[in-house]
Amino acid sequence: MKNLLALVGLLVVAFAGLGWYFKWYDFSVKAGLDGKVNVSGAVDLNKIKTDAGDFGDKVGSALRNANQPPPHPPGLMGPPMPPDDVPTPKKAGLVPIPNGIAPPSPTVRR
Repeated sequence: MKNLLALVGLLVVAFAGLGWYFKWYDFSVKAGLDGKVNVSGAVDLNKIKTDAGDFGDKVGSALRNANQPPPHPPGLMGPPMPPDDVPTPKKAGLVPIPNGIAPPSPTVRR
């Protein structure tokens, strides 16, 4: 029960914060001539409906795009293959080093 009450409080605070940010409502405080304070508020329902519709459109668009297949096949994609005009060791006449031979290790001179 305590968690449910905390959730309701969080939703109220979130709605109040979003409403202030998106200017869904306006509060004004004015001092009257007779010493009384007048507090008034206005809620712009048309702006709330428009913003909610825009949010729904964006969520719908994101869901439609999420259901489309990716532009390339999923899985491991290796490095791109070189084009035919790039010299490879075989084309350039270079001899590849066999697997059993390691390059020499650097020596430390003192």
